[in-house]
Amino acid sequence: MKAVKTLFPILLVTLAAASLAGEIRWAKSIAIAQAESKRSGKLLMVDFYTDWCGWCKKLDKDTYTDAKVIDLSNRVVSLKTDAEKEGKDLAKKYGVNGYPTILFLDPQGSVVGKIGGYLPPAGFAEELVKVTENYAAYPKLVATLKANPANGEANARMAGILAARDSIARAETHLAAAEKAGYKGAYLAGAYNAVGDHYQLANEAKKAIAFFEKAVAIAPNDKVKSYSLISLAVCCQMAGDKAGVQKHAKALVALKGADPEYVQMAKQMLQGTP
Repeated sequence: MKAVKTLFPILLVTLAAASLAGEIRWAKSIAIAQAESKRSGKLLMVDFYTDWCGWCKKLDKDTYTDAKVIDLSNRVVSLKTDAEKEGKDLAKKYGVNGYPTILFLDPQGSVVGKIGGYLPPAGFAEELVKVTENYAAYPKLVATLKANPANGEANARMAGILAARDSIARAETHLAAAEKAGYKGAYLAGAYNAVGDHYQLANEAKKAIAFFEKAVAIAPNDKVKSYSLISLAVCCQMAGDKAGVQKHAKALVALKGADPEYVQMAKQMLQGTP
């Protein structure tokens, strides 16, 4: 037991040093990361990567060096693991087969959030905030819906949370309840995007497209719409629909308030580059 008790002070000093150096505080192993998650009650953020993954390297170079992302990473315990080496068993356990994939696990090891593929700094920061805030809000939403099952806003937000947790049938049930209630707020577009993300990661591009199109139609602002449009372009690329890629990428480039990083990605797609 002494070894276990002395581990955390050493770990915390190491992590603090990394933070002061302007870096994300990556845990040295899954065992250390899980222990710290349980001790602190923080979510565990696991980045599954491979040596050959170009988007993984871009994530390391552009996103994980961003000051805001580094600051927000203090909300979670962070771990990078090679899905073809030391992280092979963990990737298999969680069904990870695309890279990069970032999973957010609660202290018991259940998935509560997911980022599939590369996200630029601003988008990654937003997702990290959303995952941690949704995790904190979940118990209150359960209570709200128990008291009022027809609450449109609560149903829409719950749909987004459950989609990120891969509870897709329950997510779509809550999404239908939000629609039935006539809810049109910002959480509805977020729920459509979350369900779309689930189907995109499951390689079900056609299903994903239907939800991203709904998100575009009701997006509360150009920033949200730009995420839906780049997602549509990616899904069309997956489906081999070159005309669809061109359509959505052009719409994104023309969007005045679009996220600049997504605009850049759209321009690359229009130029025929990855």
